[in-house]
Amino acid sequence: MSRLDDCPNLSRLEWDIFGGPVGELSDLRPYEFLRHAPRVRSAVKKWREFAHEQSFECLRELDQSGRRSPLMSRVCSFWPEWPDWPYLSVPERERLRRRSILYPGDETTLIAEQLEPDPALLLDSEEGFRNAIRQLQKNWRAGRKLGLCPSDFEEHQLLRIPWWQSDTEILSIFKTWLKVNSPPGRKLSTPQGRGTFERRARADLKALAAMRVLRANDGDWMLPPALYSEQSEWINARNHAAAIIERLSQVLR
Repeated sequence: MSRLDDCPNLSRLEWDIFGGPVGELSDLRPYEFLRHAPRVRSAVKKWREFAHEQSFECLRELDQSGRRSPLMSRVCSFWPEWPDWPYLSVPERERLRRRSILYPGDETTLIAEQLEPDPALLLDSEEGFRNAIRQLQKNWRAGRKLGLCPSDFEEHQLLRIPWWQSDTEILSIFKTWLKVNSPPGRKLSTPQGRGTFERRARADLKALAAMRVLRANDGDWMLPPALYSEQSEWINARNHAAAIIERLSQVLR
C-alpha cells in the first residue's frame, strides 16, 4: 500500500495508527481507543494523583503498592503519555523497554498469569486486607453480594486444587465447576488466531483513524488521507469506532 497523503488538520501520529508493529497491537489498540473514553480518563487521572511522580516507574510502583489502578490495561495506566499523546509518539526503544517490564517471561508464563489473584487484594498484608474490605463493601452496596471483583470481566475465587490427581482429572473437575458457577449472562469472546486478531485490530484502528480525520476535517471525507473511497465506508467506520469506545469504556475495575 502506497503512503497516504497527510491530513491537513491532524498530526500523522494521530491517524496513521493502523500500521503499528504487529507485536504491539494488543497494547496499541486499547491505548488509542480509550483516549476517547472520558470516564476512564477521569478515573485514571484521579488514581495517578497518589503517585509522587508521573513516570512509568512511579505509576507502576503505585499499582504494586496496593493502590490498584482502576483500569485493567496496564499500558494506559502506567504510561504517562496516555491519554494526551499517541502510542507511537513514544520512541520504539522506550516502548520495548516498558513492555519487557510489563510482560516478563515466556508466552506460557504470561498465559498462566491471567489466573493469578490480584496482588492488591491478597490478604498477606495490611494494605491488601484494607483493599479487600473496601471491595467487599462496594460490591455489597451495589448488589448485596460478598465477592471480590465480581463483574462481566473477572472475579476472585478461592479454590481447592487436588494436586494428587492428574492434570486431566483436575481439568475435568474445573470444567464442571465452571458449568455450575459461571455467572448468568456471562459474556464470551470468540477465540482468535494471531492472523485474525491482527486483521481485526488493524481494521478497528483504521476505523478510529477515520473518526479522528472526520472530526479534524469537519466531516469532509473528500480531504486526505483517503482511508476509504466511499462516503458510506467513512460513516460505517466512524460508527464502528464509536461502538468500540463505548464497549471498552466498561473495563474499569
